[in-house]
Amino acid sequence: MKLETLKLEIKKIIQERSINAIAKLQQKNIENISKALEFYKKNKHTDKKEAFIKVLKKLGVEKSNLAGELDLQVSAKYRDAEYKGESVNEGKKRYYQQNKVGSAKYTISYHDGKQKHKDGSDFFGIQTFKNKKDLAKFVNTLHKGGYVYGFNESVKEEVPQEFKNK
Repeated sequence: MKLETLKLEIKKIIQERSINAIAKLQQKNIENISKALEFYKKNKHTDKKEAFIKVLKKLGVEKSNLAGELDLQVSAKYRDAEYKGESVNEGKKRYYQQNKVGSAKYTISYHDGKQKHKDGSDFFGIQTFKNKKDLAKFVNTLHKGGYVYGFNESVKEEVPQEFKNK
């Protein structure tokens, strides 16, 4: 093998193609396959048929290589990506207010969307206040944290099997 051809082969191996470049090559490969099929159909009863079969096999191998390369490029792009949305097991962050409960003037019960009791029901934290000023500060903090007012039930609130049998 000559030095020039070796350099070209190494350059081809090292060169990292973009996803768009691979997609364009795949499209060109498909066009070449369709052209070769047309020529094969026209010449399948002649002595040129073996040459077209070799070309079609070569194009088929190239097609599968391009598909593998494209798959590697796409998976490499998304390898380190992670989902940053809300977990499926999490419910909504919510709170509700009750006034004059026991000796407390104002109470806020709040659920962070995650914590559960052993029976699977949502765990609510509680905060008590003596004046409206402190109450308003805490409610603003909850709103900034993504909490909504309401009694809506959690997404995944179910009773585990161990408590159903009792």
